[in-house]
Amino acid sequence: MEEEQHSNKNQKIIAAAIVLVAVVLVAFGVSYFSGKKKDETTNTPTTAITDSSNTNTTASTATYKNGSYTAEGKYVSPGGQEGVSVTVTLKDGIVTDSTVETTPASPDSKEYQSDFKSGYKSQVIGKSLESIQLSRVSGSSLTSQGFNEALDTIKSQAKS
Repeated sequence: MEEEQHSNKNQKIIAAAIVLVAVVLVAFGVSYFSGKKKDETTNTPTTAITDSSNTNTTASTATYKNGSYTAEGKYVSPGGQEGVSVTVTLKDGIVTDSTVETTPASPDSKEYQSDFKSGYKSQVIGKSLESIQLSRVSGSSLTSQGFNEALDTIKSQAKS
């Protein structure tokens, strides 16, 4: 009888451990995948400045003019409205250079924007302008939203 109670107790402990592991895995999955989607809605761009060479690209499938383009992207963070100014240089529809300027409204925003700026170029330089759509860069998903908004404006500006 005592052995049977001990066996039931072990089964309950094993069942509880399995449930605990399942809960942890589900929580991790939700946390991981929730960072992959947009967290906030973005506003339309407020400013757009173009400095292009007006030279058409030579690639037969390219749809963008060579040159440098700058646009502003906005997004909402827990600290309030934020913005990023994005400049890209295009050659034959490929991004050859890019810069991002930010004016953070809070210390947290400053940290996330700095992390974004230190990691985004590897996902942009050498890529087709049409293919770029950032989600989370160096832990920053909201700055990516502002970047994508600015990039959408740049795509419109650079259309040939």
